[in-house]
Amino acid sequence: MLKLNTGEDISEMYQMLKVRNCVIAEMALVEFGLKDRVWFEGRRGARIEGTITKINKSTATVKADGSVPITWRVHASHLHKL
Repeated sequence: MLKLNTGEDISEMYQMLKVRNCVIAEMALVEFGLKDRVWFEGRRGARIEGTITKINKSTATVKADGSVPITWRVHASHLHKL
């Protein structure tokens, strides 16, 4: 078990986790490109389908299908190809 005794230990652990999350997101975004059709699960469990309009460092902007298109910024690890 890891013991975090000082603020410095906590800060170091936070930085390590931040880097880990960035690497995971970058690896996930490699599979996607602009105008790819994707889906993700919304906050209330609904399946949302749409098209990628922009790719950021760890997220992608997805324009959802529907009569009133909504734009979502979704973490790469939550996206799935259609």
